Amino acid sequence: MEGQPAAQHPPPAAGWALLRHHLGATGRLAGPVMIARSGALIMITSDVIMTGRAGARELAYYGLGFAPAQNLFVIGIGFLMGAMVLTAQAQGRGELPACATIWYVAMLHGLLAGLGFMALALGGEWFFRVTGQAPDLAAGGAGVLRMMALGLPGVMLYLATAQFMDGLSRPKANMVLMLFANLINILLNWLLIYGHGDFRGMGAEGAALATSITRWLMWIGLAGYVLLMPGARRYGVLAAPRGAREVSRKMIRMGLPVGLAHGLEASAFTAIVILAGRLGALQLATYQIAQNLFVNAYMLAIGLATATSVRVGNAVGRRERNGVAWAGWTGLGMGAGVLLCVSAAYQVFAQPLAGFYSTHPSVLELAYPAIAVAAYFVVADGIQGVAVGALRGTGDVWMPTMLVACGFWGISLPMGYVTAFNLGWGVDGLLWGLAAGALAAAILLLWRFAAVARREVAPL
Repeated sequence: MEGQPAAQHPPPAAGWALLRHHLGATGRLAGPVMIARSGALIMITSDVIMTGRAGARELAYYGLGFAPAQNLFVIGIGFLMGAMVLTAQAQGRGELPACATIWYVAMLHGLLAGLGFMALALGGEWFFRVTGQAPDLAAGGAGVLRMMALGLPGVMLYLATAQFMDGLSRPKANMVLMLFANLINILLNWLLIYGHGDFRGMGAEGAALATSITRWLMWIGLAGYVLLMPGARRYGVLAAPRGAREVSRKMIRMGLPVGLAHGLEASAFTAIVILAGRLGALQLATYQIAQNLFVNAYMLAIGLATATSVRVGNAVGRRERNGVAWAGWTGLGMGAGVLLCVSAAYQVFAQPLAGFYSTHPSVLELAYPAIAVAAYFVVADGIQGVAVGALRGTGDVWMPTMLVACGFWGISLPMGYVTAFNLGWGVDGLLWGLAAGALAAAILLLWRFAAVARREVAPL
């Protein structure tokens, strides 16, 4: 039950019963997490769709400004990942009263990181000009980034709280919250993008401001739930934190490499956006459509990666090496199956999907083949994401960071540049480069998990 601590029952000994146990346990956790994570991207999707209706250039502004903001957001997810893993391992050991200290420390880390990110985001126009964007695109993208910056401290506090709840295997409250948050964001978009009455619409900047406001409300709502939830006392939520310094040390030790890994991957995507901007506003708008679709698919992978990481972390807390392998490979198999279905849907429905984002004929002409290429990318990217989650559940963080860097910086960017500019493939070339890098990272990470799963396990 959502209101009770998750029971830590030993799994069946072997056979189909063991497989059904792991499929069921992973699915029960992954389902709400996938809905919550997808809800976060649905919010961005509504921004993209509603901004696209305001014009192709507004969509280009949004895509350019969103990219570095998303980069900082993703680094924050990685930096706070320790909250989920430490909470899952503490629960696996039966140390429930220690869990709230992890939450308090995570929120402090999140607030400090969010304030730092906000300061960095305010230099957006200089960054866009230095990277070769046209003056109009640089100014428009910087305006969007400024509006996004206002919500970065709030979203970091929200992520700290959501990671804590995921670590407790209690994601349903966040799932419900996300549904309401999307409704609020759409209403704010309607007002801030287009304007009504005497209020003049803000276009792409309005979409970014709506998201920032909603992110602060999300943290307030989820933190309020944690304080009032049934069983809060069991987790020490209403007690003074104990051992915060040691928790902070462990969280930094795990969060820095994970944040770096997320930053390396996200910055590769930001670099691809910058390259798309150099191809022109229409190419940038087209890339934004393809990126939004594959990032939405990746949120399904993140849900399974989170569930897999928690399940692996629970097994590590119980010191069950066989449980680590079963939890990890089950999550990876489920991830591959889900993303193959998404990929097939993108291939079949490329034209109607493009029509949701834009009515501009030139954008649509470019978007159809781009979505088809993105469909191949989502499978490889999703598998590497779940593999990273499985490895993080064991506490293995530095090697996955290097493998992700090899895939995205060693392959995706060079290949994307050559195919887009030297071979003249445009946006399609950028996407093929991403697909090649993600596939290489997935293969290397699967090899790594196979090796780690054979070792003796020890909690952090």
